[in-house]
Amino acid sequence: MKTKTLLILLIIFIVATSFGLYYWRELSLEKNRQLEELNDWSKNPPAFDFPDERLPDAKYISSQDWKVEIYNEEDTLPLGFKMVAGEISCEETPLESSFPERVEKKIINDKLYCIRAFSEGAAGSVYTEYDYATIVNNNLVVISFVARYPQCPNYPDPERAECEQERETFSLDLVVDKVLESAQ
Repeated sequence: MKTKTLLILLIIFIVATSFGLYYWRELSLEKNRQLEELNDWSKNPPAFDFPDERLPDAKYISSQDWKVEIYNEEDTLPLGFKMVAGEISCEETPLESSFPERVEKKIINDKLYCIRAFSEGAAGSVYTEYDYATIVNNNLVVISFVARYPQCPNYPDPERAECEQERETFSLDLVVDKVLESAQ
């Protein structure tokens, strides 16, 4: 009788432990699925911190119309950008090209970006429309905006020299990378 009772208790223990392990495994899998979904920016886009019209550390260069679009591998990717083996890929514009649209690859803070720029002149300024694309969490992230560059020769000295210095030293790349980092 004692052996029978011990056998029944052992069977109950094994069944209860099996159910407990199964339930724990399912909870763990569900938690991982939820975490993956949180990291999938195409399903759960994060908030981005865009700069004001006046860019940080810029007196003459300004920006407007900031937006972010997020694509996953199944989407039709824009602007000739591609995802190849988890990396961004694009066809670069030859250096000798005279077209107003340019595409280049660039590494910014250890991230590979494809950058498309399209410039147009207007009274006293050049407006350049930018698309910076990179891969984050297996998603193609495209940050778009318009930058306004004033015609520096239109300013009297010393503003002309300041404007020209800013045009040569200011890095939009770092501003865009900071926008991307604001969401991570």
